[in-house]
Amino acid sequence: MTSTIPFRWHGDLLHQVGIFLAIRSCVKRGYKVLDSEVFAKKQIMPSIPDVYASTTYKYTNNYGRKTEGRKNLIIEIETNATKASILNKWRQYVESTTGLELIVLDLNEVVDHYDVSVEELWKYVDGGIP
Repeated sequence: MTSTIPFRWHGDLLHQVGIFLAIRSCVKRGYKVLDSEVFAKKQIMPSIPDVYASTTYKYTNNYGRKTEGRKNLIIEIETNATKASILNKWRQYVESTTGLELIVLDLNEVVDHYDVSVEELWKYVDGGIP
């Protein structure tokens, strides 16, 4: 079975590989990867998120009934993140919308991230996604 996953080409090669690995991690977890451009248009965002995904989870509500909840994730891959750029992402996505979990993966945390193996990058990106 194959499926089409939305991917928008932007940034340098490392950024694109990071986005691809984040999408792969979401698919591995059973998350539904959604079109980021549709999200940006619907929410009237000034920018398009790198990855927009959704997942459902089961929980017991206050009345003892088992029910499902939905969690929407925005995953931003930052090649050279700064405190200001992370704060800007927070303002764009978390403060202006409700029900989103923002995950910023700072590739600066990978030692020598321009000379890193795909396996090391995969381990970092996959470890940053709940």
